[in-house]
Amino acid sequence: MTTVDSTAGSGADQTGDSLCKGVSAARTTEVKSADLRLDDEQRTLRSTVREFATEVVAPVAGSTTKAASFPIRSSGRWRDGPVRPAVPEEYGGMGGDYFALCLAIEELARATVVAITLEAAVSLGAMPIFRFGTDEQRKDWLPQLTSGEALAASG
Repeated sequence: MTTVDSTAGSGADQTGDSLCKGVSAARTTEVKSADLRLDDEQRTLRSTVREFATEVVAPVAGSTTKAASFPIRSSGRWRDGPVRPAVPEEYGGMGGDYFALCLAIEELARATVVAITLEAAVSLGAMPIFRFGTDEQRKDWLPQLTSGEALAASG
């Protein structure tokens, strides 16, 4: 636990008088520190995506950036999991959350700026289908998106 003086910068002087009525100079708040360590599953995801980014993405990143292209052919290599962190397992995803997606994006961004495409494909493509689509749409589209057979776009 960390104790924070909530009057810092509030206008309270050394005598405890406050320029702001109702603000006590002695008021403190306890703040819990967050545990930001990764668990085993998160470390495995990070390692897997880092390997993919190093071996598959980085070698072609410069040429695809200069050509203003997206290496759609290599997207089939995503079948091992890194592109699917926030999609439920029943639709071919990993059943993770947006933190897992952020880990994947962070590792991909080490190799290419195009990594933001992953976030867009999930947030603008797969997630609206998952959250608002019919059961039929989910069963049809989500497995295609998580396998790399299809790439979602928004326009």
